[in-house]
Amino acid sequence: MKKKKNLLIKILPLVFCVFLFTGCTSDFCSKTDKANIKKHLLEQYETSWRQEAIDAGKTTDEEIQKYVDSELNKEYKSFNKKCIVISDYESESGVTYEKKTWGDAWKEGIMEGLLVYPISALMILFINWFGSTGVAKFFALVMVTLVIKLLVLAITWKSTKQTQKLQDIQPELMEINEAYSKATSQAEKQKYALKMQALYSQYNINPLSMLLTPFITMPIFIAIWGAVQNITILQEGSFLGLSFGAKLSTQVFDGNLFGIILFIIMILGQVLSMKLSGWLANRKAKKQHKPVRKQNMNGTMIFMLILVLWTGFFLPAAMAIYWTLGSVFSVLQTLVMYYLNSNKKGGKKYEKVYK
Repeated sequence: MKKKKNLLIKILPLVFCVFLFTGCTSDFCSKTDKANIKKHLLEQYETSWRQEAIDAGKTTDEEIQKYVDSELNKEYKSFNKKCIVISDYESESGVTYEKKTWGDAWKEGIMEGLLVYPISALMILFINWFGSTGVAKFFALVMVTLVIKLLVLAITWKSTKQTQKLQDIQPELMEINEAYSKATSQAEKQKYALKMQALYSQYNINPLSMLLTPFITMPIFIAIWGAVQNITILQEGSFLGLSFGAKLSTQVFDGNLFGIILFIIMILGQVLSMKLSGWLANRKAKKQHKPVRKQNMNGTMIFMLILVLWTGFFLPAAMAIYWTLGSVFSVLQTLVMYYLNSNKKGGKKYEKVYK
């Protein structure tokens, strides 16, 4: 079982990368949206393109039109096409986007229909509810993060409990690992495996069940990424000078103060959310006069931390805000569950809920 668990843990980062770079590639732009974008570009640039064509020596109408079409295609490819709207909407740039339905989303793909569109619709509803300003968009991100995290917690409730239990028995695990750290014979290794299995059975822990949470959260993360980068209204406006639709990296390099602060908070929040459970487990072990586990970050943890920070740095700022808020939620969740498990009265209620 331990080998299977280690294998799955090693595979998870790879699965994350596959989801990240292959999922949610649709921009949700309909034929009408594309036509409206091209119409908008022609209204802006056609006169100058025609003059450029004449200056370049184009004399016939056919040559001039060919030049205009070529420039239009170039400009269209570089245009920021973000077309998720839940009602007909005219952007600040003057482009009109056609209403998208849930049925339209399913035509784009399974992920788009199952997760991206519902998340997008929820976010747009919150934005409209709060007033469509930069502050409204920030609070919409807060509300969407809260709703999603609570839903995920409800789905992975048992898995989360298993993770908490595993943290609680770290002193016992450490004793077994130290006792059999120099095991070389097959008999000793088998005895070690039996000891581990007995400990897991004693506390009713299934290590594999704890892997449910990553498999739930990864597709949701990718769906939020797809929503954030394609919601039309989220590409407009800013919060404390931070543009939601632009990459966080671009704004940090431009010297945006809030962008820099956000990235620092994202780093601290991610490290704290990854290490807090271990720190609390050691605190509990000290109170019970049990061995304390060294808080060293293993290879997988370091890789995931680098992956998270690198990804967050180069994604839209709205995604970095979501990630930071998610880390804060994880920290609060860990503290609450630790309190429930440590408090004698709360601990009994806690066990009663799960059994």
